[in-house]
Amino acid sequence: MSHQKNTFYASPSSALGEMNTDNDKLHAAAGVYTKMIRPPYGSKPYFTQSYRDLTASYGYHLWDWNIDSDDWRYKSNPQTIYNNVLRDVKAMKKRGVTPIVLFHDQTATTSILDKLIKALKAEGYTFKPLTNSTPPVNFWNDKR
Repeated sequence: MSHQKNTFYASPSSALGEMNTDNDKLHAAAGVYTKMIRPPYGSKPYFTQSYRDLTASYGYHLWDWNIDSDDWRYKSNPQTIYNNVLRDVKAMKKRGVTPIVLFHDQTATTSILDKLIKALKAEGYTFKPLTNSTPPVNFWNDKR
């Protein structure tokens, strides 16, 4: 909800409260709930064991990414975002790792997303939705 480090990470219960509020808003808007969470700034170093234990006890599954699009950094340079993501996805493929790309709802991101998806599909990549039953990938290697 806040995406503010000091507010969100004030305590494990404050983080859980924001996640629950987010989930209620998602349900009100789309009629669905999710158990997938991605905390602000990623899970390391702030989403420590006590945060993970509490959120897992409510059934939440912690997700991070292995490619940062840097769209938050290059807000006025969508081509840099595009080039960096393509480069990093190809590097992940060479390592045999499924890429998980972090994007934000930025104008620069939405301006290149269609082009990026088309380019990746042309190279044989496919896209699959994450679901509540997809094993989570996170910086802590916490599979809950």
